[in-house]
Amino acid sequence: VSQSRIAYFGNAVNMDFETARRQVETNLIGPIDLISQVVPGMVERGSGLIVTINSVAATTVFSSAAAYSASKAGMLAFTRSLRQDVRSTGVKVVDLIVGATNTEIWDSESRSKFADRMLSAGHIAATVASVVSSADDPNMMIEEIIIRPQLGDL
Repeated sequence: VSQSRIAYFGNAVNMDFETARRQVETNLIGPIDLISQVVPGMVERGSGLIVTINSVAATTVFSSAAAYSASKAGMLAFTRSLRQDVRSTGVKVVDLIVGATNTEIWDSESRSKFADRMLSAGHIAATVASVVSSADDPNMMIEEIIIRPQLGDL
């Protein structure tokens, strides 16, 4: 069982409810709360851009990631629904669905072992910059981008 301040990874059979609740609060409830604070103003202005950084765990099953995957899948469902709700207002919602990225969510041993198979934070930042640069086009909306390491998931 591995538990970081960011995520819980371990067998679903042994996971306690409190751990699952914290994971859902971090990855689903927190972002929904934040988004709910900014969307009304965007709708009122008739423009705005929300970019979420999600995980391929939202759409791909990984062993020992039940709570993490559930929270990420819930967030993806929320943003897909939100996108439909605000589409006609000029507000854009973009999901980046990201594979293994060399960040602190991984333990130091995994980061060392798989560094050459992971994305960097720079890859993600460059993608966000590209999305932002296209946001002013009123006839186009990028909805989702899946970014994975060249050699696939870990």
